[in-house]
Amino acid sequence: MNISKIIKQLDKRDFYKTVFGLQYFITRTPHSSEVGTDALPGNERIRFKAAQHLGYPGSDIESIRVNSGADNIKRLEIAVNYMGLTGPSSALPSHYTELVMKRSRLKDLAIREFFDLFNHRLISLDYRAWEKYQFGIQYGRSVSGKASPMDQVLRALTGAKNDVDVFFGGLFAMQNRHVSGLRQILELLCGCEINIKEFSGKWMTLAKTEQTRLGAASQPEGQHAQLGKSTIIGKKVWDLSSAIDIELCVSDSNKAAELMNESGLLSVLKQVAGHYVPLSVTVKWHLATTYRNLPVINLTRSSAQLGFGGALMMRRDFIDEKIIIPIG
Repeated sequence: MNISKIIKQLDKRDFYKTVFGLQYFITRTPHSSEVGTDALPGNERIRFKAAQHLGYPGSDIESIRVNSGADNIKRLEIAVNYMGLTGPSSALPSHYTELVMKRSRLKDLAIREFFDLFNHRLISLDYRAWEKYQFGIQYGRSVSGKASPMDQVLRALTGAKNDVDVFFGGLFAMQNRHVSGLRQILELLCGCEINIKEFSGKWMTLAKTEQTRLGAASQPEGQHAQLGKSTIIGKKVWDLSSAIDIELCVSDSNKAAELMNESGLLSVLKQVAGHYVPLSVTVKWHLATTYRNLPVINLTRSSAQLGFGGALMMRRDFIDEKIIIPIG
């Protein structure tokens, strides 16, 4: 769409929405910088000026002009009424506006251009301050790959690593993460009932420096050899608090087939759960369903793995029996 047609359709009574629409359209070209940044003035496609009159400001924006420089790049010049060192809403006494108007009639634009250096920066920062607290705009910036202060703050508060974690930021930001929070996240993502069993435990391999050794010539007193205090038989120990079981209760055949595949939904669930639980906790995944909902493997030329995308055909007597299988 032509920029001139867009300007005609914009509501000049709302400065912020007008600038947002123009900036979204005009900064999609390469080497274009947004307003209020640390970019060079030559890279900015929008320039703000204060309208020079003492009349009543009927709208936030007085006029929008399209200019083309020597590089044939179109730039917008926006004259505003709501803010400025001079003009209808001037911060300086009105005789400064009268002086600027008088010099402009004599083709002397030096003082006007000098004031507009400050006007442009002040108006640009005012727009950036408004944009900072607009959630929809900030989300759009993060989706398009641009820096978003709101997205950066949310990721810092929640420890989020991806957009899914940011969506569940309220639960990730809790100091004490609990099972009910993890269940809420997984049920919303999976769309099925979730059962979580804590303290399922796993075997932990002990380092040689942590294993029990009887006394010898090299170690007369032994190592961790106090009976009833530090003695451990073997190289492994059972740790109850280092693993949990997550059971996905599925009653739909399509959902069951999707969860039996390592990619797709199951990988998302694993990723989110891995970010939510401590690194010291291992998550074991199980699928609870009936044989009827499991995809049946056909012995064809294509490869087929039991437990990874399919199961064997069962008799009709057992087709509605509940089965729990490990996945992932």
